[in-house]
Amino acid sequence: MKKKIPHRLRAFSLIEVSIVLIIIGLITTAVFKGQDLIESARAQATLEELQRLKLAVLNYRDQYGQWPGNDTKAPLRFGASVARGDGHGLIHGTESMQAWAHLKAAGLVDSGAPPASKLGGYVIFVSNPFSSYPGNWLAISEASDRLVAALTPKQAMLLKSKAGESLPEEGHFIVQAAPGQSLAACHNGQTFNLQNKSQACVVLMKLH
Repeated sequence: MKKKIPHRLRAFSLIEVSIVLIIIGLITTAVFKGQDLIESARAQATLEELQRLKLAVLNYRDQYGQWPGNDTKAPLRFGASVARGDGHGLIHGTESMQAWAHLKAAGLVDSGAPPASKLGGYVIFVSNPFSSYPGNWLAISEASDRLVAALTPKQAMLLKSKAGESLPEEGHFIVQAAPGQSLAACHNGQTFNLQNKSQACVVLMKLH
């Protein structure tokens, strides 16, 4: 009785393997490109949201002569359910939260709570965040009631780029590390630490 000789399995040629690797490379490139496009769109939306919120704050100040949250006459304007500020000119302490209530009562924003940022975290009010940056600021923070790093260095750089700015500590947007954290994890004053993929930066926007 004749033994059946098994058929040889056909192996892939080098050309076929190369084609498969090229296809995988193209797919991988497309995925990363898609992620970059999404992140770019989020940065643009965040920039526009910050500019819109700043305009709302400045409109409030122009109309009522005081900062939202710090407004001593807010209960007279909007009713007793709205808390008053101390009128000292800085949006600080509990005023950072009640500023959103004042803006909502004035019809300038939709929510009485800190809005979420498209890049992550929240948009919050801070005053005198660092010794070299006095006054009232909008900030992107991971926490809704204090400064906590919310963005990666790459995200912070992208947001600055969308605003037509490059240096971390110059321009309308200031990029810093959160209080108590290493600035080097975010940037060195000239360049962003793109090797760091973790949340290491807060972004500040001055309210003039």
